[in-house]
Amino acid sequence: MSFPRQVPGIPRQSDTHELVEDVVYASADGVPLRYDHYRPRRVTGPAPAVVFVHGGAWVHGDPSQAAGNALHFARHGIATISISYRLTASRRRSTTSGARSATCARTPASSASTPTGSR
Repeated sequence: MSFPRQVPGIPRQSDTHELVEDVVYASADGVPLRYDHYRPRRVTGPAPAVVFVHGGAWVHGDPSQAAGNALHFARHGIATISISYRLTASRRRSTTSGARSATCARTPASSASTPTGSR
């Protein structure tokens, strides 16, 4: 499945990172929730990880917004999981659905080193 991205052309890999895009981790009201996983290549074994929740006032945005930070972290041996959440139609609507969606992305620390949680 292909999703729109605000930041196009992010390299899938370099000397310092590997990127797996649009991994669906849950579905909320028929909306697929996904994440991008940036794994540092120079780390053997599990890597420390940062979970990035994009900005956009719960109205717009996507996981690609983490690219600059995630590539920086990968150069320093830190993985990034950049998650999506349900967006609201307007700023006047409740933001709780987006916040609830974001909490679905909780990942046990032991699975942060690989996109699927398997070793």
